[in-house]
Amino acid sequence: MNFPDEAGETLPRLYFVKALEQLKAKINPSAFNLGIVTDSHFDEGTWRTQAYRSLKNLNNILYIQNDLDAIAALGDNVDSEHKDKSINIRNLERYCERFSQGSNSNKFIVRGNHDAGTLIWDTTNEGNKVFEKDILTGAEQLAIFKKYLDQNGKVYDTEGQYHYKDFHEKKIRLVIIDTLDNSMATNTNGTLKYTDQWIHGLREQQLKWISEKALGTLPEDYHVIMATHVPIQPDGIEPGEIKNGDLLKQLISAFVSKTSTTLVSALEDYTVNLSVDFSNRNESNFIGFFAGHRHAEYFYTPDQMGGFYSTVLDCAFVRDDSKIGTVQEDAFVVVSVDTENRKVTMLGFGRESSREYSY
Repeated sequence: MNFPDEAGETLPRLYFVKALEQLKAKINPSAFNLGIVTDSHFDEGTWRTQAYRSLKNLNNILYIQNDLDAIAALGDNVDSEHKDKSINIRNLERYCERFSQGSNSNKFIVRGNHDAGTLIWDTTNEGNKVFEKDILTGAEQLAIFKKYLDQNGKVYDTEGQYHYKDFHEKKIRLVIIDTLDNSMATNTNGTLKYTDQWIHGLREQQLKWISEKALGTLPEDYHVIMATHVPIQPDGIEPGEIKNGDLLKQLISAFVSKTSTTLVSALEDYTVNLSVDFSNRNESNFIGFFAGHRHAEYFYTPDQMGGFYSTVLDCAFVRDDSKIGTVQEDAFVVVSVDTENRKVTMLGFGRESSREYSY
């Protein structure tokens, strides 16, 4: 595995190993295999008494990393429940350092709504309690991500956590979206108007980058996966609603249908007026959209989403103490993509379900 010598730190707890070996045996090496872990909520010394377990449980997905093309951690990687910012920084560094271990360098990470550490300052969403200096900004988190994780082949915008990478051998583009792309506007008292804990959003610059770069430059014979923290879901489903999430759904639908559309939003600090045009494409191979955030599984079909699949994954965090000491303590998935037959096989571990679909 090429792990460091301190095997006790980087190997799974023993009761996971049999199930991990069984999972490894199911992985098709000719497919594109993406491991996804989300909502680890790693922390220590807080009301989440079992959150410390998430760091060692990260070893589970790392145990199979040599059978995967890539691994993505989709936010709420840490819980950041400390007013001492230095503790939150160190915990995110510890998580990223652990995530970086092993010989597979294709690792991807993005923030969730907890990572910044805004909840501890504004527990009831009063909206005028959080100062930028007290939290881990998106840029500060990104600097930590880049410190620990290999950046080879990753294509970013001029700013922001969102990026993509091409896997040329298997003709896959993995696109990481940032659904905590919030305005840093401030109130009259200097506090942030929008805090990641309570507000999730996409701004025009990222939507333009998705349209023109992530999807606009996609080779015709490549297939694309999108992943992020907060899911995009059918209309009317409230939990995790994203400012301009409807525009991202509209954008993906236009890509899939190879049509043009105009994205318009009048939301204060999140205005959008953007024309997108995919009508010149011959192929638009959209594998699916993957996210976490809701600490439960949901699976939305193309007729619900405007032409594409959207999967919400369970949390890696120990949300049921009665499962401690069993494989059900953890949850992650291997998304196995057969581009030739346009088939996705999701291999669930622990609480995560397995399923298949054709796109």
